[in-house]
Amino acid sequence: GGLAVRSAGASISVVPPNAPAAPTPPAPTLPPPNVGKVKVATVTPLIRAGAVAQFLILGSQVDMTQPTMINYALGGTATAGVDYSMDGVTGQVMIPTGGRGAVLPLATMPGARGAKRKTVVLQVVPGTGYTPARGNAVVKIIGH
Repeated sequence: GGLAVRSAGASISVVPPNAPAAPTPPAPTLPPPNVGKVKVATVTPLIRAGAVAQFLILGSQVDMTQPTMINYALGGTATAGVDYSMDGVTGQVMIPTGGRGAVLPLATMPGARGAKRKTVVLQVVPGTGYTPARGNAVVKIIGH
């Protein structure tokens, strides 16, 4: 080997062959997200089959550095895919960076006349960056 000569305009720099590249600085690491206690509520606690209900997922504080994925569990007497459907990944909703919460729509399926009242219960479950508040939110679906 020898020396490689590189010319950059009027200046010339001499770099030995196989010279190590400058080390790449490590990427900054963010602390875990933190939106405090997360509670759930519903905008529409009683709806007719075929309508759309909305659950509200609300943090007690805002994380200005990163989004926070909130985990939730569904229960009740209604059946997913039969009585209702939800967009996205069921069981997770994202609170965006700088956001106080998220809206989670619940689309109910048109039911038969006189169908019994069914319920969908949403509860926040533990995850990273928040603590679930006590309680849950219930949407009651009534037939036509």
